[in-house]
Amino acid sequence: MFASTDEDTWHEWRKNLKRWRYTLELAGEAPRELLDVLQELGRAQDATVIRAALADEALLPAHRDALLRREEIAEAGSRERARAAWEALERRMEQEEVK
Repeated sequence: MFASTDEDTWHEWRKNLKRWRYTLELAGEAPRELLDVLQELGRAQDATVIRAALADEALLPAHRDALLRREEIAEAGSRERARAAWEALERRMEQEEVK
């Protein structure tokens, strides 16, 4: 999953994690680490949508390239933070299993 550069793969993962979060919230609270992963995946998806909107060259021509670059950086950063948050979630889940 983490090696993928496919935006749809990341988005599908986000949707699956959201379903898991909703299920967990039926019984109580979702782990903070899961919410952190979802927040970062949401920002990455926002960047994907913004980049698609900016694909129209008539939109903000004077700033288009800078905005596209900003969103590429934001998406990459969000994916990296999602990876780190996922690792924290895995550690928490392992600790919960030990108890």
